[in-house]
Amino acid sequence: GRPAPRRARADRSPGPRLVISTAEQLTRQRRATLERGFGAPVADFYGLSELGLVAYRTPGNPRFAPARSSLILEFFPIAGEPSVERLVVTDLAERTSPWIRYDTGDLVRRDPQLAGRPIVELAGRSMDCIVLPDGGLVSPYRIDVLLEQVPGLRAFEVLQHADLTLDVTLDMAPDTGEQACSTVRRGLESTLGTIAAIRIRTGAIQRDPAGTKFRPIRSLVGSPA
Repeated sequence: GRPAPRRARADRSPGPRLVISTAEQLTRQRRATLERGFGAPVADFYGLSELGLVAYRTPGNPRFAPARSSLILEFFPIAGEPSVERLVVTDLAERTSPWIRYDTGDLVRRDPQLAGRPIVELAGRSMDCIVLPDGGLVSPYRIDVLLEQVPGLRAFEVLQHADLTLDVTLDMAPDTGEQACSTVRRGLESTLGTIAAIRIRTGAIQRDPAGTKFRPIRSLVGSPA
């Protein structure tokens, strides 16, 4: 007789084996969110339009490694902000027109407890440091870590104006807004000390319709716009 018909199998497409994050600050919480969402480990690539891939971090590795041996990475201190440094890169690969001491404008955090003090965090743009009344600076990284610890916070935006005032927008899960506002205000006042007015509201984050890259922490102090 005829062979028994085979049971139809559902077409199950395999998931990704690796997720590569680029052009974004990948904090521990964001990495965990991506790993849960995609069911795959996450690698972190840091690159620049001018230099291509500069450094990368493989899944589970705390340190970034330079992308190639021709790169020389230098680190310069930020006044009043010892937790991060400004990254300057030299690339000797193009001998006819090498990039010499290119100021990336990016901040990094290194771990002095690891051999060679490698980069372990990309910590935002130096132009977006929050400026204190005495001229001191607070890196976007510190604000980022502070806000990501607030329960129920789905997204945020911190904008410092030229007069040093801060507008903080919190996109919260339902029934968490009032408590979160108090938590955020206490945390910011503890981190920033006495600063001009901090205005906090809850609601949707307004993105730039022109398509400019969104920076959740942004300072207009010293900026023409």
